This record gives sequence, C-alpha cells and structure tokens, in this order.
Amino acid sequence: MKISKRLKMSADLVPESVLLADIGTDHGYLPVYVVEKGKVKQAVASDISKGSAEKAYENVLSSRLSDKIEVRCGNGLEPLKPDEFPDTIVLTGMGGVLMTEILDKGIEKAKAAKCLVLQPQHNIDKVMAYIHSIGFKITAEDITFEQGKYYFALKCEKGADLPYSAADLETGRFLPKSGNPLFKEFLKSKIKKYSESIKTAYEKNPETDIQKLEEKLKILKEVYEDA
Repeated sequence: MKISKRLKMSADLVPESVLLADIGTDHGYLPVYVVEKGKVKQAVASDISKGSAEKAYENVLSSRLSDKIEVRCGNGLEPLKPDEFPDTIVLTGMGGVLMTEILDKGIEKAKAAKCLVLQPQHNIDKVMAYIHSIGFKITAEDITFEQGKYYFALKCEKGADLPYSAADLETGRFLPKSGNPLFKEFLKSKIKKYSESIKTAYEKNPETDIQKLEEKLKILKEVYEDA
C-alpha cells in the first residue's frame, strides 16, 4: 500500500512487533503498510470515528489482511482488551495534549509497551516532557513536509534519559545533529512564527507572556546558526 509521507515517516520508526496498536488509525493505512512490509505480525487499528473505522475495515479487507489486522471503534486505548498488551503503540494525526491524555488514561497499556511512535500535530514539547515522566526515552526523531505543513515524529523506548533542555524541547535532541535538510527550513518557519507572535503581542495582546516568546525565539536562532 502506498501511504503519505507523514505516515511513512511514522511507519519507518515502527520496530519489528508482535502486536501493534494504531490509535486514531483513520483509514487504517499505517497498520496495513507495516503488516505488508512484514514488520508487524498482528495489529489493532482503532478510531473513535465510526466512519473512519468502517473505512479502515474496508482497506483491511481489500488488502486481504483481516486475519492479521482487527479494526475497532472506540476512544483512545479503551478498545484494547484487558489481556491485550501491544508491544508497539502508534498515535498520529492528533494534538500533543490529546495524545498525552490518551496515554495517561490508558497508562497501564502504555507503560507495558516497548515502543511508542508518536506524531503530535502541535504541543510537541509537552509530549516530550510527558514521555520522560512515564519511563520512556526518545531514541529517534524525524521530520517531513507535506501539503504545506511540517510533521514531527518521535520514537520512544523504555528507559531513563537526561531531562530535555529548553532548546531540546523546541527543536528535539537528535534532529539538530541529523543533517536532515528539512530541519533548517523547519527552524526558519518556527522563527518566523515566533517573530510574528511577538509583533502581534506588542501591538494587540500586551498581556501575552512576551518574555517567554522572546526566550524561545533566541533559542531557535542560536540552533539555526549552528545547524
């Protein structure tokens, strides 16, 4: 199955797994892709949307993988059975705050996993901080650009790690050293965004924490110069 660049980025971070749970699967493209590639033996594809779950089921059937991928409809990790503990959990296509809430609500399942592959749409820094608080460390980061937007993915595995610095939370710990040509463009876009936010704050929203924005902008510019 051919999948989008952003989904392929997350799929490439998935390790060999006995059971994968793709939470918020949408049309089920990612689990079909990783099962077809032989990286995953069995998968649960779940989505809170009945329509999305139905589309995922159709794609699983058309790919002739219904014996390996089970599609379910439900909220977060709730569709997983009590005795079902995936070794890999994937969450993509949602905000970072929602992502941490889903993991926290199903913390027993989350902590039992060996690997979490996460692609938060925003609030990436909150996801990074949360991951460290539940006994995982980030072992890989990647970035891609599709349809006018940057997407950032994290591979998290069991283990302790040094706390992320303010710079790490803004730019990641691995990407600045990765040589990924998209990284500098990503930084440029963030610098522009913060610069515009600061200008707007001075003009229209003086109650905004301008000092915090300026500190983040300074960090980004320093990383940009070194990238």
